[in-house]
Amino acid sequence: MPDSAVPPTQKFDWEPRDKDIKTYGHFDRRISSANLTAIANDPERVAKHAFLPLLLFNEEWTKFRKDDDGQVKKKVRPIRYAARTDAAIYARYRASLSEKYEKELAKRGLQNVPIAYRALPIGSHSPGNKSNIDFAYDAFSKIREFGECIVSVVDISSYFESIDHDRIRQNWELLLGSNLPPDHEAIFKSVTRYAVVDLERAIERLELNEKNASGPRKIRRQRRIDTLRSKGHVQLCSMKDFRDKICGEDTKYKSLIVTNGRPFGIPQGTPISDLIANFYLLDFDSLVNDWVKNRGGIYWRYSDDIIVILTTDSTPDINAAKNFLQGKIGEFGSRLKVQNRDLYTCVTH
Repeated sequence: MPDSAVPPTQKFDWEPRDKDIKTYGHFDRRISSANLTAIANDPERVAKHAFLPLLLFNEEWTKFRKDDDGQVKKKVRPIRYAARTDAAIYARYRASLSEKYEKELAKRGLQNVPIAYRALPIGSHSPGNKSNIDFAYDAFSKIREFGECIVSVVDISSYFESIDHDRIRQNWELLLGSNLPPDHEAIFKSVTRYAVVDLERAIERLELNEKNASGPRKIRRQRRIDTLRSKGHVQLCSMKDFRDKICGEDTKYKSLIVTNGRPFGIPQGTPISDLIANFYLLDFDSLVNDWVKNRGGIYWRYSDDIIVILTTDSTPDINAAKNFLQGKIGEFGSRLKVQNRDLYTCVTH
């Protein structure tokens, strides 16, 4: 790579879409679209920008698939979301990096391999981009086409929390064709050494719980979290209270800010996290795609979910794809693991 003392990137002409202008509760105040645009498009301002801590809450849902003990259980995913200005900056840089990522995919012949978080057209017969239903249809169509085949469906365990920071930097610089300039460096640091405040604890510290509300405490707390995340342009507290009560500058309070000090993991939930999760596995996608294509099969990756379809003629070993994936994933991060489950054999006529 070139010398690390590189200048900021050129100004960008990005304009925020409606979804880029966040209206949920956070520590920062409402900011106009014009000001968001001016900040996010100015590399020098981005390089000096002070990113606020992310707010953390847990997203829960009931799993359709039963666990090994035969029980249907709830799955919990930690979601961390950014302040309004921070989110706009992430969205602007995501737009720029996405263009470079798409070019790299085309260069490697991987346009149809990573299918999550990308706009993939349905085709000339129908307008719009593919949804999960379309991806499922493509998979079943390929199974019918192959006839007797092996379908391996696996996932990468705790993917966002496990990806290695050095490889993120390596692939980020690959897309840019240079070392990270100061503005990109600031964003890289904000998503690798990210700071987090638990939303429930912030609500209690700032005494934002609903007064005279009925129902169990857990339900009332969740209702308040939902309200703060949906109500437009809510600033949770003044910046003085943020410094005193959240950061702990007032010695009566212990800081609620937790910083990621590990050399791995990014927050799931920021506008740029999904793109990082995609470009992180560029070399892995190339490796797996070549292995599968040499056997006449198909490989798709939806973020941390992987599907490989092989004919039984080309690969009679039912465990071949799973074993290959499990053996190779560790080369792309010491904490990455392909879970040992979800292997299916399909026979169609």
